[in-house]
Amino acid sequence: CFPHVVNIAVKHGLKHCTSLPWDDPDLTDAQFDDMLIESAELLADSEYAAALKGDAVATVRRLIQACCASDGDARSFHPLLLHQLLKDVDTRWSSTFLMIDRVLELYLPVKEFLKNHNDLNHLAISDVEINVLNDIRTFLSFPHAVQELISAEQTPTLSLVIPLYEQLIEKLRALRSELPKLQHAIDASISKLEEYLAYSRKTQICNLAI
Repeated sequence: CFPHVVNIAVKHGLKHCTSLPWDDPDLTDAQFDDMLIESAELLADSEYAAALKGDAVATVRRLIQACCASDGDARSFHPLLLHQLLKDVDTRWSSTFLMIDRVLELYLPVKEFLKNHNDLNHLAISDVEINVLNDIRTFLSFPHAVQELISAEQTPTLSLVIPLYEQLIEKLRALRSELPKLQHAIDASISKLEEYLAYSRKTQICNLAI
C-alpha cells in the first residue's frame, strides 16, 4: 500500500541521517554506522558533517528520555512542555519527523530547563546540530504531508496514488538543491520511490489491459 511504500522509501533516506534498528525488515543494506558520507558539500563543512555523523537525531532521543525519566526532573519541568515532547517509534518514520519538529519548536524553553540542571547539560543540542535537525525536518516534511493526504482517503486507488508518487519525487528532486548536504539521503528516498512508481505504472497498465 502507498503508506508502506513511502515508509520504506523514507527509511532508506533516513538511515543516512540517523541510526535505525539493525533488524528493521524494511532495510536490507548498509546502516547508518556503515556509511561514509563523502559529498563535496559535507567535506566543505566539517562541523555540519561531524554533527550529522554524530547522529543529532539520537541526541534528541536521549534528551527527551532524560527529561521525562526522572520524577524529580519532571516535576521541575513545565508540565505542559513535558507532555508536548514526543519520542519517536522505531516502526514509524513519521514519528521521527514529529519528534524533531516538536523539539525544535520547544527548544528555547528546553534549553532553559537544561541550564538549570547541571546533570543534563551534556544533552544540550549545539547550534550546528540544530541546523542539521532543521534540514532533516524539512526533508521529512514532504513525505509526511503526502502521507497525511493519502491517509485521509478511505479507498486510495492507483489513479490517485501514482500522481502522488510523481509529485513527491518532483518535490524531493527540487529539495536536493535546497539541502545539498542531505542530497545523499534525499537521493536514496527518490530511488526507492522511482522503483515503486515503475512497478505501480506496470500494474496499472496490466489492469487496464484486463
